[in-house]
Amino acid sequence: GRCVDSALVLGILMHEFGWKDDQYDQLCMGTCAGHLLECSAQCTGGLFTDYEAEKWDNMGYPIAEVSADGSFTITKPPNTDGIVSFGSVAEQLVYEIQDPGAYHCPDVACDFTSVKIEEVSKDKVRVSGGRGLPPTDSYKVCCTIPDNFAAISMMLIVGHDAVAKAHRTHETILGRTRKILQEINMEDFIETRAEALGAHFDPNRDERDATEVVLKIGLKHKDKRAIGIYNREAVCAGVSFAQGTTGFGATGVSGKTSEVLRVFSLLVPKSSQTCEVVVGDKRFSVEVPTQGGFAGSASSSVRPVPAQAPAGELERVPLLKLCYARSGDKGNCANVALIARKPEYLPVLRHIVTAHLVKKYFARRVKGSVERFDMPGIGALNFLCQDALGGGGMATLHSDPLAKTFGQVLLLLHVDVPKAWGLGGGLPSKL
Repeated sequence: GRCVDSALVLGILMHEFGWKDDQYDQLCMGTCAGHLLECSAQCTGGLFTDYEAEKWDNMGYPIAEVSADGSFTITKPPNTDGIVSFGSVAEQLVYEIQDPGAYHCPDVACDFTSVKIEEVSKDKVRVSGGRGLPPTDSYKVCCTIPDNFAAISMMLIVGHDAVAKAHRTHETILGRTRKILQEINMEDFIETRAEALGAHFDPNRDERDATEVVLKIGLKHKDKRAIGIYNREAVCAGVSFAQGTTGFGATGVSGKTSEVLRVFSLLVPKSSQTCEVVVGDKRFSVEVPTQGGFAGSASSSVRPVPAQAPAGELERVPLLKLCYARSGDKGNCANVALIARKPEYLPVLRHIVTAHLVKKYFARRVKGSVERFDMPGIGALNFLCQDALGGGGMATLHSDPLAKTFGQVLLLLHVDVPKAWGLGGGLPSKL
């Protein structure tokens, strides 16, 4: 039942400190330490919003120094690159946790809403305050199932109306391919997706002024021969379509066809499974609690900082001036978190950056609902975006299958803030 990354840390701590299965606060903090360590340098400056504050040449991996009560410090080896700060560790804390009031692991349901992160010295922070809840009575099982065939191909298009040329190129090739498929009695594509990469990922900007784009084509079909027909027809683009169209050097990007393996997750009762440790030819049964007891997320009882509209003379600044951000995936969901750089920013952020705003901002990408969770311990807002990744993981044709870019895109959003904050936006307010 301990098949989660963070258990590599939690198991050691349970052994070292003699923590019992029902000491949920300690189990929560042990899981928290494991969660921060499990992605290596991601809490010591890897993927950090403020990348310019550090070097990457000799990244220092994180070290957790844990006390018996579960609180711990995060640091890194001396004379290594990277950074350990409130921002770098907070970004990793919010990474892919969905509901922070119920981060489910086999041994404990973690409430991270009250976790605090304090800088105690250079490259050293203290983490405390997490609370544990009883786990559920089920295990999550991840399976992979065959899901037809897919391919990705790309070409470069440069010049005026680059985006329009890119989409017309795909539509022409697709039309020619569909005509052939009809003539030989083959079914149409299950899914196609054309993206003009480089045409501004910022939803606020007009892509029509882009003069250099990479046309990325995704195709999915029951029969890989259909994808081969599209790739054959695509050769015409280099000599018969828009001027400024080219490939990528001698090797190009071939659009190799592969079988898709989609992840399918389900729950099974813990009581139906037996846990064993196998060492060589010996097997040892391990008794683990199976009764569960999880009663509901702690997020329902969180008391967030009251939202407050910006007052006085205003200016428009990008969210980057106000927040750190981190995003990631869970299946077909995108998890996007904002962390206030200063406590006084949080009330205004709660007023402006609502679930409705995030849903509207990502309208091209998020097809389902958006839910906002508060993490007052670190001054964060965590957004869970449903149906956002076209199936997610290996099953998607999206250019960002794992929601790695959502946080950076959200930081491009311009909002109105008090000019007295001195953030130097340089743009007049629209209010």
